[in-house]
Amino acid sequence: LYGQSIALGLFMGGLAIGSKIIASHLPKARFPGRWYAVLEGLIGLFGMASIFLLPLCEKLEGLHPLPDPWIAFLTACLFILPPTIFMGGTFPALFKTLESRGPSASRSLSHLSSLYTINTLGALAGIAFVNYYGIPSLGMKNTLLLSALLNFAIFLLCWIFVKTPSRAADK
Repeated sequence: LYGQSIALGLFMGGLAIGSKIIASHLPKARFPGRWYAVLEGLIGLFGMASIFLLPLCEKLEGLHPLPDPWIAFLTACLFILPPTIFMGGTFPALFKTLESRGPSASRSLSHLSSLYTINTLGALAGIAFVNYYGIPSLGMKNTLLLSALLNFAIFLLCWIFVKTPSRAADK
């Protein structure tokens, strides 16, 4: 129960931190869609690094001076906070990208709600895939690898196709 509470708290906290940090830098961004691309790439990079960090953490488990709850907390911080901070920044980057295209406010809100819906459904599909197919069939390492590769693919697609500068950055 404590582990789940810590994981959920770190996840939600990381999303909030990322949203605040990225949103504060976006008003000056010339290509906000590229910020989104970079964040997706960083999420993939961290997923790839996790493949190598998880076994290292297991080996170091018995070689620490801190009590077990502290090690569990610090390990959770290491694995949960960085990618969730990047994830938290993706939504402000998407919103700024949409806003920079110059549609009316009502149209922007309609598109924003569609983006949020698609993002939420994608997260649910990812959770279902990982729990019911990925880890049971592919194992943890290959599931992490597949997830990282998907993030890299999103990074490349967004980097290539987002070429329109923000109108706000030109003012």
